Amino acid sequence: MFKRILVPLDGSARSEQALPLAAHIARTYNSSLVLTRIVDIFETIGASSIQAAALANEIRETQEKEAQEYLQRIYNTRELEQLDRAIEVHSGDVTTMLLDMIDKDTIDLVVMSSHDYTDYKQWVLGSVTHKMVHDTRYNVKIMGSNSLLP
Repeated sequence: MFKRILVPLDGSARSEQALPLAAHIARTYNSSLVLTRIVDIFETIGASSIQAAALANEIRETQEKEAQEYLQRIYNTRELEQLDRAIEVHSGDVTTMLLDMIDKDTIDLVVMSSHDYTDYKQWVLGSVTHKMVHDTRYNVKIMGSNSLLP
């Protein structure tokens, strides 16, 4: 049913809460996991910073290296042992990159956590989760703060 499961991770403990469910589904359906982290340097430095823009490539390379190391640690966890899994690091707008991955990588299911931002903070920061649910026709399973694991 689900051949490839995308698990977007942002480095937070909250995002990692999607891993047990993703692993459970992967074991149940003999699926492969795609662990990804999207590096968005403009989120880090701000789009209008002229001085920071001059350092954008250096910042992006550093963040991509850190993202690769982070995903490798997750990849090697006991919880994901014996599962077919891959790591992908991309740069750009998080939602756009995730939607591109879904389209290009034949992803059947996305399992992700929500930070449960509400009101002003969600309006200011935007919500990747909200955009993923409303901008895709694919299966997206959201782990909220009250979600139960199998």
